[in-house]
Amino acid sequence: MKMNKFVILFYFLLLFSCKSDEKKVSDRIIGRWEVISSEINNRENPLMKGGFFEFKADKTIDSDVFGEVNPSTYSVNGNKNIDITKTDGEVVKFTISDFSSDDTIKINGNLQYYDLKFILKRL
Repeated sequence: MKMNKFVILFYFLLLFSCKSDEKKVSDRIIGRWEVISSEINNRENPLMKGGFFEFKADKTIDSDVFGEVNPSTYSVNGNKNIDITKTDGEVVKFTISDFSSDDTIKINGNLQYYDLKFILKRL
């Protein structure tokens, strides 16, 4: 019986002592990111290479990818989705396909009739 109590106590200690070291995407994404690769409708798009996204802690974003640099807002939903609301009210929805490294992120999204894919590198 003492052994069972010890095993149960051990599992409780193990369960409650393990804290996740994984940061939320909303924290990890903050910073300036350069477009190192992009595709539009599954075709390479060299025009966006060198563009940037700058995610700020106050949930605003600057980017030259959608034209002129105008401050927009963003939200991170479910640690997998990024919604960018442009100044004209249009919402661009991105899905994170890979964020396994803190310095590179892959996102996919749609803007009107265009399927977008970006690989971003932290500056």
